[in-house]
Amino acid sequence: MEGEYGAVTHPLQFTALQIHGASAFCFMLMVGFFLGAHVPHKWALIGKNKIGSMLILVSFFMVLSAYLLYYIAEDEVRFVLAYAHLAVGFLLPFTLLIHIKKSKRI
Repeated sequence: MEGEYGAVTHPLQFTALQIHGASAFCFMLMVGFFLGAHVPHKWALIGKNKIGSMLILVSFFMVLSAYLLYYIAEDEVRFVLAYAHLAVGFLLPFTLLIHIKKSKRI
């Protein structure tokens, strides 16, 4: 957004980042719970699940890329990593829905 003296941030940007951070924290807690309770039981019960494995990898990527974006990434890498984080994060709920629908068929 352009202001009188150049680019300015949106008034809700900080609030949106706070909500995103809180939901990411809840996501990490849920992933930890599922890694401890759901994954070992179901893995032994019905065997390896490709979509479930993808969910684990995607979750790991989201946490790792968030950490890199927040603490480490240089400007050149940050641009690519930010869009990768955005794309994978956008596809994560759809992957989860496919996993749930597929597990209902078994």
